[in-house]
Amino acid sequence: MLFAMFLGAGNIIFAPMVGQEAGTDMWIPMDGFLITGVGLVFLAIVALAKTSGDVHRMASRVSNKYAIVFCLVLFLTLGPIYVIPRTTSVVFEIGVLPSLSNQDTAHRLPLLIFSVIFIAATIWLSLSPNKLVDRIGKVLTPAFGILLLIIIVTSIVNPMGRVHEPLDAYTDGVFFTGFIEGYLTMDAAAALVFAGVFIQAIRSQGVNSNRVISTVFFKAGLFTVVALAILHISLAWIGGSSVDAIGRMDNGGQLLAEASRYLLGQSGLYIIGTVVFLTGLTTNVACLTAVADYFARVFPRVGYKRWVWINAALGFGIANLGLE
Repeated sequence: MLFAMFLGAGNIIFAPMVGQEAGTDMWIPMDGFLITGVGLVFLAIVALAKTSGDVHRMASRVSNKYAIVFCLVLFLTLGPIYVIPRTTSVVFEIGVLPSLSNQDTAHRLPLLIFSVIFIAATIWLSLSPNKLVDRIGKVLTPAFGILLLIIIVTSIVNPMGRVHEPLDAYTDGVFFTGFIEGYLTMDAAAALVFAGVFIQAIRSQGVNSNRVISTVFFKAGLFTVVALAILHISLAWIGGSSVDAIGRMDNGGQLLAEASRYLLGQSGLYIIGTVVFLTGLTTNVACLTAVADYFARVFPRVGYKRWVWINAALGFGIANLGLE
């Protein structure tokens, strides 16, 4: 479940571009990528395991006023103002738009229809947070995990081509270029938000000891960062070996879509579309659940379920402004 919460649509589009653009030197920027995209996540998990997942308590070490402002900005950004709209728009751009005609013309109506369905599914999964382990951990994670594995293994068994020389952007300061790209996954900030949801899910399984909860959270975090590292390295390889087969792409979404189609035919497009849909859904659910839970604790009169609807409605409105 924790791995699924982190693995959003944005997570699977950055590493392939690092691999394609850095080419034979990809392992240097990927070192930087893994420090911010994985290492900072692990540090956040360790810190929050010591504070029972309470980000306000952790931030209050600076001051209580700072903690209030920090948490407000953090939860709004990781929720309705940025991440939920971005994820919804990314899934539409990668999973739906390539199948539509007149892609370059107005596609507001398809985006509206898709976002209604996508946000509705997010709300349904978020209204019962005690069922997240069963719904996400036991169903969605294995589903997109298997589909991603099919693409990755195929790219290793049947490489698309040789790895080329790096582009200009990756000939100077390449470590720090990867360092920034890893940070753009936003997983370091997301860890601060997801901790509370995950710990609440542990309690729903009948575990009440703070010591045991911290231990379970730490072990799940260790599994998650190892899995994320393996995934990012695998996706970088796909990007690095893809130039001969599909040429240079403008973004990681196009790269993965075309690489999947090359490796597995038209069914590859359906597979990557399904992967992006499921990963985006799990991230949206994790963010919406965390934000609604936070505001329900700060403003208990409104209640958790109403906050789910309020934040989902705000995210829905911003998503329909389009990805740009």
